[in-house]
Amino acid sequence: WNATVIPDSSPACATEIYASTYKDYVFALYSAARRGTLGHPRPLKFCPLVGLSSGSFLLSEIAFDVLDNHLQHQPDLASAMVPMGMLLAWAANQHLLATAVVEEHERLILRIRFQEARGSELLAVCGGDLLVSLFNEDGQAFLTSYYPRYMRDYALLFDKQVGTECYVVPDDIEHYQRVAQMLTDQFMRSLGRRRSGARDGVSLVTQMRRWWSGLWG
Repeated sequence: WNATVIPDSSPACATEIYASTYKDYVFALYSAARRGTLGHPRPLKFCPLVGLSSGSFLLSEIAFDVLDNHLQHQPDLASAMVPMGMLLAWAANQHLLATAVVEEHERLILRIRFQEARGSELLAVCGGDLLVSLFNEDGQAFLTSYYPRYMRDYALLFDKQVGTECYVVPDDIEHYQRVAQMLTDQFMRSLGRRRSGARDGVSLVTQMRRWWSGLWG
C-alpha cells in the first residue's frame, strides 16, 4: 500500500504513505492526521452539551463518536474503525458530508463512491473521530437522532453482540452495502420527523441536548 495523500485545499501538504498491509496503511493515515500533517489540525474530542447554554460551543468540538470508544473493545486500529468508517462512506455516497470535508478530500471521496477506497480511510485522514463538523446540516440532523442506536443496529444486522463481536465484520463492499441499506432505510424514515421538528422550530442545539440526554440518561 503506497500512496501520496494530497489534501485538495492544501496541495503543499502532500504526505507520502508507505505500508505493506491495509492495517498499516490505515494506521499511517491516522497517525499523519493526528500529527496535523494532512492539511488540517488535530481534531478535538467530544464535548457533551448537557448544561451548556446555546452558542457556548463550536461544532468542531463535538463528536457523535470517538475512536477511543471502539479501541476499548478492539485494540486493532483498522478493525476498530470499520463501523464508523462504513457510516462515513454511506454519508459520502449520500452527499451528507460538509462542504469543507468534500473539498479537503475530494479525490478520496470520489474513490469511495467508485468503490475503490473504504470509509475507514476517510475516517483515518479525518483523525479517527466522527465529528459533527464532518457532516452537512442534513447529515447532522439525521445522526443527532439516529446515532445512539447505530451500534446496536449494526450488531443486529450481522447477528453479533454489541462489543467485541462487532469488529469481526469484514471491511468489504458486500458488508458495506448491507450497512448502507440499513442506514438509507433509517434516513428515509427520519425525514418526516425531522421536517416536522424544523417546522416547530427545534434547533440543532436542542436536538443535540436531547441526544446527549438520551445517551447518558
